[in-house]
Amino acid sequence: MIHVQNATVAWDGELPDWVRVLAERADELGLKKTAAQVGYSAATITYVIRKKYKAPLDSVETRVRATLMAATVICPALGELSLAQCLDWREKEKDFQATSGLRTRMLAACRHCPMNATKGS
Repeated sequence: MIHVQNATVAWDGELPDWVRVLAERADELGLKKTAAQVGYSAATITYVIRKKYKAPLDSVETRVRATLMAATVICPALGELSLAQCLDWREKEKDFQATSGLRTRMLAACRHCPMNATKGS
């Protein structure tokens, strides 16, 4: 429970729900395994838990919600899907290859989706 305690103190008892989930998972699995699940370093996870992370928290929050909280989103092309799947489609957009009609439709959908912070790139 050390990570939950550290988070509670650092965030003055007002932890965002995703920080609480992150700290709880770190207590369950350890920092390294939790970091691997979320896709960040153990140091980054520690900084977030202790409210010392200097960069914007948006991307970390999104990853925690996608990987640890099973958040869902409404995709303009596919309907409801997991946030993790949404993030996977956004990653594919970076190295687009027209290998299927679905991939081409998803490129267009992702570029205009309000969930995509990198749209139009």
